[in-house]
Amino acid sequence: MTSYSASSSLYDLSPLLELEMARYTLCFTTRAKVTIHELAALIRSRLGAILKDSFCEFQDYKNKPCDSCELAPDCLYIRLFAPTCESVEKSFQGKGRCHIDPPRPYTLAAVGRGDKSGVVLTLFGQEAIEHQEIMRASLAEAAQSLKIRHLDPSLDPSDDRGKERLLEKLSWAAL
Repeated sequence: MTSYSASSSLYDLSPLLELEMARYTLCFTTRAKVTIHELAALIRSRLGAILKDSFCEFQDYKNKPCDSCELAPDCLYIRLFAPTCESVEKSFQGKGRCHIDPPRPYTLAAVGRGDKSGVVLTLFGQEAIEHQEIMRASLAEAAQSLKIRHLDPSLDPSDDRGKERLLEKLSWAAL
């Protein structure tokens, strides 16, 4: 029988145990039937678009990929929404400590209880927490910008119902 033991230099969990976190819940009601999973994907997509629109230096950012951008290591969109190994703190680069696709410094989880729903935003690390107001404002804007047509692209563009807001009565609740 083979016995395995983890090397303390390879599996040092102390940084994870010391990681700063902040959690907020954006509460709302919906004006159309939507599953929690659909809602989470819609909000995350809108959040990314809003952050990229806010922080990308290039007007034609939709046609300029971030992976070839010379400004990517310092771009807040990259650092907050879609980190790359180049944007991660220098002490974590090399020695296998920076994965090719680093984890995002946030999570979004859609939750629902009865007629009330919400999105829980959890921020990880000092940098994400320093930018919590940007993340919270962008998340609220993402939620407010969702229209019923985002759920049903087959709706006729002239149908006024499709232009209605999907979410209403938005409010923040700190956990």
